[in-house]
Amino acid sequence: MITEKDMIPLPYMPELPVAGCLYACRGLLHAADYERASRYAALREAAAQAVIELALQRFLVEHNIPYYLEAVAPFTAPDHASLVLGGRVCQVLPMLSEHALAGRQGALQAYLEESRLPLPAKRGLPDAHEDEELLIYGAVWRKPELQDAAFTHPESPAEMVVHPLPASWAQPQMWTRLGEVQVKSTSSGVLRIWLEGQNEQRQYLSETLSLLAGEPQGVPPGFYALAALRADHQPDGTVAILRKGDRQAYGVGPHQWAALWRKVNEIRLLGYLSRGEARRMAPSVPGTTIPLTKLRPLPELFERVKGWARGRMDC
Repeated sequence: MITEKDMIPLPYMPELPVAGCLYACRGLLHAADYERASRYAALREAAAQAVIELALQRFLVEHNIPYYLEAVAPFTAPDHASLVLGGRVCQVLPMLSEHALAGRQGALQAYLEESRLPLPAKRGLPDAHEDEELLIYGAVWRKPELQDAAFTHPESPAEMVVHPLPASWAQPQMWTRLGEVQVKSTSSGVLRIWLEGQNEQRQYLSETLSLLAGEPQGVPPGFYALAALRADHQPDGTVAILRKGDRQAYGVGPHQWAALWRKVNEIRLLGYLSRGEARRMAPSVPGTTIPLTKLRPLPELFERVKGWARGRMDC
């Protein structure tokens, strides 16, 4: 059972949420459940998961804790490699809070005692390894004293907004070149947008356009699917995308964009459980949660991983 002292703070770097947001957009390309993945809450969760996992990998390197990355679900998430510690596959699970917890007396302990954790769906690992998978929980929240300093990166994630395109664009039934596509904006000033999609080999493809109000621009050829539009700030007008041969353009209004990253700037590792332990605590049904305090302390796990690695080297 964990306490406040078991939580591990990780350095927050402005490039982390940028990378996390890009990872969330790329996840739209291969989502097994596209309808869920295209929801903004799921996109933010994917971004937070990537941020925590990248920060965790830096922590492991800095503290000489051996790990490696392995693709365990190549069909459903071919761009994601799972972290492996001590020979056991890990799944990093995020908790997001926009409340300022740091600096408040007893706030972290109260957070531990009051919070409950969702149990993730199974990932299709072989039965022999399913219960051995480690569920590592991390949290991101706002640290008031760092609020101004944390958002000075030139690609500030606070300004990274996205609109997932419908399945007719992102998951087309016929895998053919999209052909001539034009994009037009009615937003004031210059709107810089990124088009996120796939080429003929289903590889990630991104192109950038700088749109002036009322002036259509052609999309560079090569796209076979378009999963999302991403902008460097919240548009104040409509962005329309039209494919040659279509009768009507697909329009995105100002209210149809959402920021992928909230104003949070602190990362902490909370603790872990094996999936088998979590399953024994609660049945794996939708909506099942467990108390956060039931997690095991991560420092103990990291020491065991170091010992496991030393034992392998001695053999």
